[in-house]
Amino acid sequence: MSLQTSGAISFSQIVAEFGGVGSHSMSEYHALAGLGVSGIPASGAISFSTFYGKSNQVTTSVWVSSGYNQSSWQFWKTVYDGSANRWVVAVNLGNSYVYVSSSTGLGASRVNDIQASIGGTHTTIYFNGYQLTRGSHRHSSPSGAYLWYNINIYQSVTTWIDTSGYQNQTTTVQITT
Repeated sequence: MSLQTSGAISFSQIVAEFGGVGSHSMSEYHALAGLGVSGIPASGAISFSTFYGKSNQVTTSVWVSSGYNQSSWQFWKTVYDGSANRWVVAVNLGNSYVYVSSSTGLGASRVNDIQASIGGTHTTIYFNGYQLTRGSHRHSSPSGAYLWYNINIYQSVTTWIDTSGYQNQTTTVQITT
């Protein structure tokens, strides 16, 4: 509770509000300046009236580090297979290949690889932190006799969102000398 803002303040009221041990002197309360009590001088003369409205409850701003990770898909590149009659894309993602086709009969087989179909419903394939989606059509001849899909590849990217900032914190200060 704050000391009164006018009238006589006794030394026992100051001791009751801010503490202290043993025989007291006004100079021991200079330490309150370093503890965040405003208006108290760190040295020199100090009077009873200096303590008008003062409280041992001090609010200070404290830097609080905080944040969170946010993941999103970011476009990386578009790939396609140059063979006009296959409609298949073999994409090297890390140490494995992903074979992607617009139909289910891929006919490709490799150890530790994955085969998947991106059909007319725009199926999305997730593999090793990548996202593969069907892109636009490509034609291998001017007449458009052969048609295959581009495959759009997105990478999973994680970004730190910093929410750090100053926050008010109230503490109780006491003299312990």
